[in-house]
Order: sequence, then C-alpha cells, then structure tokens
Amino acid sequence: MSFKVLEQNGIDNENVDGGAFNRFTAGGRDGIIRGVLSDCALAAVGNGIGISPGEIIMCGIRVKITETETLFLSGSPIAVTQYQIIAQATLQSNRSLFVSFLLRPSGALRQDSLYASEQGVYEVEIGTFTHNTDGSISDLEQRLKLIDGGVGTIESFKIGTTTTLPPGSDAYVENVGTDKNVVANFGIPKGEPGDNLYSFSVDNGRLIVTSAIADGNALSLKNGHIILG
Repeated sequence: MSFKVLEQNGIDNENVDGGAFNRFTAGGRDGIIRGVLSDCALAAVGNGIGISPGEIIMCGIRVKITETETLFLSGSPIAVTQYQIIAQATLQSNRSLFVSFLLRPSGALRQDSLYASEQGVYEVEIGTFTHNTDGSISDLEQRLKLIDGGVGTIESFKIGTTTTLPPGSDAYVENVGTDKNVVANFGIPKGEPGDNLYSFSVDNGRLIVTSAIADGNALSLKNGHIILG
C-alpha cells in the first residue's frame, strides 16, 4: 500500500509525520512557545550564554529545555566579533534526528526543506551577542520570537511607499511583503476641498482613527497618518 492514514489505529506515526503537522499548526513559524517554563530567556554567564528552560519549535520539531543550557566560548577574540546562538536539527534519511545548540560567528542559516526530502539540516537563530577583545559578552539579544498557536498571524506591519493619485481616483493598498511580514504600499487620491480624510495609528494595541479636511494639497502617509501639504 502506497499510503497510510495517520489517524488510523495501529499506524506508525514517524517523527517526520509529527514534525510536518506541528509545522502546519504553527503556521510555518519558528519560535519559542509562549508560557512554557521561562520562555528560553537568555543570560550572559561569565564567558558563556545560558538558555533558560522553555520550548522551541523549529520546522515543526519541538525541543524542550528542562534545565538551563549553557554554552561557553574559549579565549578572547583579536577583534570584536558578532556571534549567533543557534539551535540546529539534523534529520537523517533513516529518520534519526539530532538536535544541538552552538555558538558561532554571525552568518547565514541553513534551512533545508526537511519534509520535502525527509532529510537535511534546519537551523534557527535564538539570539545574538558581541564577544569583546577582553573576553566579555555584551549586546545580548534574543532574536527568536515568542509565538502562540494559529495560522496566518501577522508578525509585522510596515508602511512602504505612498502615491498621490488624481482627485476622484480609487484609493488602493497593496502588500509587497509577505503574509507574515506585511509591507503596505498606499495610493491616495488628491483631496478635493472639504473632503474628510481618515488616518490611523496604534496606541497600546488599540486602533485610533482620526480625520482631516483635504484642502486640495498633495498627500503623504507617515506612520499611519495622512499628511496634507
């Protein structure tokens, strides 16, 4: 038989089956699952970095840290060096799965399509820091985001460009980013005298809508606010 029903009794659910479904339920996102133990908070520990208990999901693979995981650097660099804190998953063709944590100078992440070939290497950047010439660690920053469940969550929203259109034209908004990281380009008609124009802003998670009266001047948009003139 060339298929298997994963919800059928007695069917073997392999790690690639579980991981693929976890990735689906997380909306394809990597992150730290919010509210588990200490959310994998980072701390400098002498010449090392401590990753506190929490749970990471990376390409659908869940890694639960039950006690602080500490990674150390040896010696002092000749020049100030930027480092990454990496979680790396290696899936072999026989379904063996290995996960490790490492510190390395900043560079590109390897993120193979694990479930397309059912093997490969997938890395996420947990955080970054600076290793100074005296051996000290500074600028420690957690880069892997805290996430909740759900599909289609927008992680960021930025305003791109604005175009002033002739009076009477239809306004438009287009997303030139991605589904998760939206970059919105706006087309705004030139106002006729007496027109009400509305702008928006966000204050502590609340949408604030304000209005302005067009005077026929050109329009622009900055941080969600319509600017006349």
